Amino acid sequence: MAKLNDPAEIAAKLRGVRMFAELDDASLVQIAKHCEPITLEAGDLLVQEGAEAHNLFILLEGAVTINKRLSLPQLSRTEGTDRILDELSAEDLPLLGETALLSRSIRRTTVHLRTDCVFYRIPARELLKLMDANPLIGYRVFRQLSEILLDRLEQSNNDIVKLSAALVFALED
Repeated sequence: MAKLNDPAEIAAKLRGVRMFAELDDASLVQIAKHCEPITLEAGDLLVQEGAEAHNLFILLEGAVTINKRLSLPQLSRTEGTDRILDELSAEDLPLLGETALLSRSIRRTTVHLRTDCVFYRIPARELLKLMDANPLIGYRVFRQLSEILLDRLEQSNNDIVKLSAALVFALED
């Protein structure tokens, strides 16, 4: 991948990231100045569930799995069990770790690299400073973040309804 450090090239990539979709070119270039390319190998962890969140990541090359620990204190057999929530590839330029922009930012999932990957790492602290200095950028980013989180909440609600229905049917048999 060429020109990983060129702000204009980075800004063009950022245009394809949902959270930055409402920003103009000048705003994208400002954010691009805080993007650092990093390369990691297949099998590595990008983030670990429960760890403090300090960075956002944009997947540029490769594929990852998003896992959630399944453990209930009252069920010892669930200890150490993970569930794959999603598999993402670079085609869609997925943003990972955006909750680092929120208070109490603890990672809620673990991200495993299925292949060698290239990311842009954006320090949350730097992005927050930029948004404080430019409230229009902050407003537009947080509006998109709200939409992203709302979509996830709706999906979670749908999953709960499906699981509840499956439990009812299983108990009726």
